[in-house]
Formats: sequence, structure tokens, C-alpha cells
Amino acid sequence: MSDAPSPFEQRTLEFFLNWAEEEEEHPDVLAEVLGGLGHHEDPRVEPLGLSYLTHPASKVRARVPSTLEHMVSDSSGRWTYTPVGLDAMLVLARDTDASIRKLVAHRLAESRDPAPAVGDVLADLLDEEDQVTRIWAVFGLAERDDPRCVGGASRVGPIDDHEAWSWILGAPSRYAQRQKEREAPVTTE
Repeated sequence: MSDAPSPFEQRTLEFFLNWAEEEEEHPDVLAEVLGGLGHHEDPRVEPLGLSYLTHPASKVRARVPSTLEHMVSDSSGRWTYTPVGLDAMLVLARDTDASIRKLVAHRLAESRDPAPAVGDVLADLLDEEDQVTRIWAVFGLAERDDPRCVGGASRVGPIDDHEAWSWILGAPSRYAQRQKEREAPVTTE
């Protein structure tokens, strides 16, 4: 089975690349074009997405992360970032728009990127006013076995729909269980 894109996928990619490179001015349209590009693995997508990192429209900046993600070759369905892409995500984590910071918290929490800076950014996002941003930050820290998830969990606050978030909210407990298992003495008989 080949990983090469189908002819239709290739034509779609070229169409989106050309459209974005023509400097589409309408933010709604540009956001959709970047969103379309985010579905393609191609070395031209990331640099194009990076060129919109400081776009004045937040809806355009919110689509930049999808152009930076690279699928991990395992079956996890998670992604990682190039060093330049990760730097861009760190910039977006400090964006003036809270919805972009929430998106970045979610994307970084779900990524497999091992860079220590990811944990530091997630820890910084624990102070966000938006509860969902804090939830994703705690989850991401717990998934990285970062002890800051424990203190962060206490900053999440009461959850209205705990059942819907149960797996995500349970991440600090799973982290604590993993720590306990690692610290348990190994017995040999």
C-alpha cells in the first residue's frame, strides 16, 4: 500500500496551496483554505501556515496549528511538530485571543511532542481564566508524567458535565498511579 496521495488529493493540495499563496484577503476564506491545507502532509504546508502566524484575524491564526502538525508513525493518531512548528505553537500559546490559547492547549495536550517546552507552556496555561484551557493543560501535563498536573488539577474548579470529561479529568489520577507503581519496591523470590 502506497503512502502517495491520490490524484484527487494532490490536485486539492495544489489548489489550496495556490489559493493561499495568492494572498487571499478575506479572513473567513483564508481560514478555510488553511484548514484544508491542514489535512495534507506536504513540506510546503508548514512554511505557508507559518506565514500567517501574526495575521490580524484570530480566525486565521487559529488555523495555523493544523498546518504545523505532523502525524507520528505509530497507531496513536497523535502528532508532533518540527522545531520551527513547535516555536510557532509556543508563540500561539501567548496569543491575545483566549480561544487560540485554548486550541493550543488542546493540540499540545494531545500531541506526542517530547520537547520540555511543551510541558512548560502547558503549565503556564494552568493560570488561564478559561476552564477548558486549564483542563487540557492538566491533561497534557499528566500525559507527559509531569508532576505539575497534580497542583494543576486543583485549579480546574468544579465541572458541570464531569461525565463528558471523565477520561481527561482522570489523567492526574492515572499519573499518580503510574508514579506509585514505579516507586513500588521490586520483589524477587
